[in-house]
Formats: sequence, structure tokens, C-alpha cells
Amino acid sequence: EITLMAFELCCLAEVFGINCIGEDGKFSMEIFLNACKFASIYASIVSCIPPGNQYTDEVVSVNHRIGVSQSGLFTLYDTLNRETYIEALERGFHTIKLTCNKYVHDFCGVTPIAVSTVKPSGTISILAASLAGVHPAIENRYIMRRIRIGANLPIAKALLQAGVPHEKSKSDGTVLIFLFPIDQGEARSAREVSMWEQCMMALEVQNKYSDNGVSLSLYFERSTESDQLPQLIRFILPYVKGISFM
Repeated sequence: EITLMAFELCCLAEVFGINCIGEDGKFSMEIFLNACKFASIYASIVSCIPPGNQYTDEVVSVNHRIGVSQSGLFTLYDTLNRETYIEALERGFHTIKLTCNKYVHDFCGVTPIAVSTVKPSGTISILAASLAGVHPAIENRYIMRRIRIGANLPIAKALLQAGVPHEKSKSDGTVLIFLFPIDQGEARSAREVSMWEQCMMALEVQNKYSDNGVSLSLYFERSTESDQLPQLIRFILPYVKGISFM
């Protein structure tokens, strides 16, 4: 989702719109835009810290590529009315762009080449109780996530003492596999969303929000949708930087 020049870095930050809840228990545009602003300030300041490598310094000092990302977008798409959802994408991008441009220019005297993205997220989104990026829930609302950890590491010993369920790795005797139940929330699962709907949602996010790229894995039903993959690929390729299919 981020196309880099040789030796270039991109400073990433992440916003979880589903957690931007007002006193009425509903999505708050004000809180969301503030979250976008503070994520942008953080990413801008970090982008201006010299990385210490001559070649990286040279390209970063010119590009200052930033990627303020969004996760939980499918939940917002599924729960907000369309006008509010589109407004969040557009105003979020506008806030991020203005903030990054101001801070990077104030500190470094240049304008960032890009400021927004949707990254894969995977693990980080779980910490925020959010679906990753633009993706629907995997399989079902409740899943079991397995994480491989070296048996001799302090964190493994702490998890064992806490009674976290685990299995021994069959391929590596020095590794334990810890099991964590995950509640993915009330959004529809990938089994309930056609690959074309997933495709159109991702394109809308690319168009309204991301000036880098959107990390995109499309889920498809082999028995009913696999014969449509060539048409979908021809349709979407001019608009995305990369795509994978599950």
C-alpha cells in the first residue's frame, strides 16, 4: 500500500473511527477528526527526526512520506448512513493533509509527498477491538487467534503463569502456540459480503481518503465467484497498487 523510493521510509500512524464515540454512545465526527489531527501531528514530528542513514536522510528530507491509516472502516461503512461515512472519509483526509502539511513545513520547510493510507493492521487493530483496514470480519464474529512465541521468552512464561491456553508446535519444539479468543464485533463477515461489494468499498476509500494506497485482500466464494475473478481484476487494476485474494 506504500510505494517507496530506494532507501525511503514512511511514517505510519493509525486511527480507529469505531472508537470515536460521543456521550450519546454514537460515532462522533468531532472526536474522529481530533484523532486524525493528533495522529497526523505525531507522524509529522517523527517524520522530521533524521533517521541517521545518509541515503535515507536524502530521500526522506525531500518526500517526508506519511501514512495516517484508518482501521474499522468496514464497521463504519456497515453502521453509519452513507452521507456520514463519506463525510468522515473526506473530512478525515482534509484534516490529515492540512495538519501534516503545516507541521512538516514548520519543522522542515517542505510539504509531504503523501499523508494518508490504509495499512494491513492485523495485530494492532485487535488491540483496539477493531477490524483491520477496510476488511469485513474473517469467517465469523468469534474467532481463535493463534500466536507463536518462543517457549523460553519471558512473555511466554508470563502467559503460562496466567493460564492462557496453549499448544506445542508440531514443527518446532522450542515454540509454544498461544490461543486468544477474538470478538470481531457486529459487522458482517466476509461470507456475507460479495467480492464486488468489497471491491467497490475499497475503491471508494482509495478515491475519497488514501493518497498512498489501500491494503486490499478480497475474500471470494470459490463455488460462486471464482469465475468472475478475471473480470474483477481487469476492473480494479487501474485503481489499486496491489491486491490479494483469499
